[in-house]
Amino acid sequence: MNQAVFSARNERYGTIAAVGWYMMMSVDTDTPTKSTFALDVLWHERYSEGNRFAGWLGSHFAVDRFRDVTAGAGVRVTFRTLPWDSADPKLVDWERADTTAVVVLVTQDLVQDPESLHGVREVMREAERIGLSARVFPVMIGGSFPDDGLREQCIRWDEWSLECEMLREKLVRSLTHEFIRMLRYQLSKSSTPNDQDHLSNYLKKISVFLSHSKHDEDGKIIANQLRDWIDSHTALASFIDTRDLPSGLPFEEVIASSIQNGVLLAIRTDSYSSREWCCQEVLLAKKHRVPMIVIDSFQSREDRAFPYLGNVPTIRMDPSDKHRIEVVIGCLLDEIFLHYLWLCRTAALSNANPGTLFLPRVPELASLSSLKQQGSQGATSIVYPDPPMMGAETRLFRAIRSDVTLCSFSQWSRSQSP
Repeated sequence: MNQAVFSARNERYGTIAAVGWYMMMSVDTDTPTKSTFALDVLWHERYSEGNRFAGWLGSHFAVDRFRDVTAGAGVRVTFRTLPWDSADPKLVDWERADTTAVVVLVTQDLVQDPESLHGVREVMREAERIGLSARVFPVMIGGSFPDDGLREQCIRWDEWSLECEMLREKLVRSLTHEFIRMLRYQLSKSSTPNDQDHLSNYLKKISVFLSHSKHDEDGKIIANQLRDWIDSHTALASFIDTRDLPSGLPFEEVIASSIQNGVLLAIRTDSYSSREWCCQEVLLAKKHRVPMIVIDSFQSREDRAFPYLGNVPTIRMDPSDKHRIEVVIGCLLDEIFLHYLWLCRTAALSNANPGTLFLPRVPELASLSSLKQQGSQGATSIVYPDPPMMGAETRLFRAIRSDVTLCSFSQWSRSQSP
């Protein structure tokens, strides 16, 4: 990260990291100017680590993987320092994105500056007025808010006893989870505008389905380690069939519902691909297009690799390395965030283009079954996140279904331009 870029523009308005600037300037002309998601980071100008702190937040959220999923209209990151200037009262541009998160780095300098504290409160009041698609997340680094209800809303960085790198990772995980809630709410509001129970929907836990083979001891150990860590360190929920199957209900229906309404974490041990229900769980996740990652926990070999474990992130983990759990959960949260960015970006497009299937991941031959589910007939398009597929894959699809057009989101967007 180029720290010189940060300090070169350390102004009260528009302090933008190199990665954030790249995100704001690299959008195609065919892409709408309004983003799906925006992140603003505010801190007091006397906080010397503000640029660096905000910089690594920007380096996580304003990167190609989040840009590609929305053809450049995904995440925009803007940095700004305080104190608040009454001559320029608009600290946050709430109109530039459908969903806006504001992270405030709370330090003693900010708390003791009446103008800065007033500006932060104004931002929080404005967010409350807009609703759950606009949220403010104070990160308590030093100092303390007056006891007026703001303190309880803080992420307590100052109470985490961890090494610096682990502190950063924990904060990113915490924020990513909150950002997912915001995007999920935005999607729900668009699809069911008359639903008034917004807060309950916002607070609903994301359930992680831990798919594993009980014929491998490593699979059982890792599943239980993940279950315990999720329950102890996150606001996520977890599902393991050996613990969470209710009595009196059909096994198959419970498994299908749990996967369809959650996310899948597949623990790929030596026997995983040979177990019928493990394969069925993967196919259900692909059928319902839910977020999914694979943990590679091979010890020896497998006789047949299950072909539909592809096109999703894969991460290595051994049962003896519990520190990898945090990396796994971070990867899973990023994948869920990508998923909802895609759904929010394509929801209206999908309704307006019934002959087009918008997939949240690169298509595979099993994706052709989704065309039948839609009842599509004749020429059909499948649109997926950038970058475009390799030519060999595209030719294989054409050999099987010559009437189906495959294109990345940016390719499709350009084809829609007059």
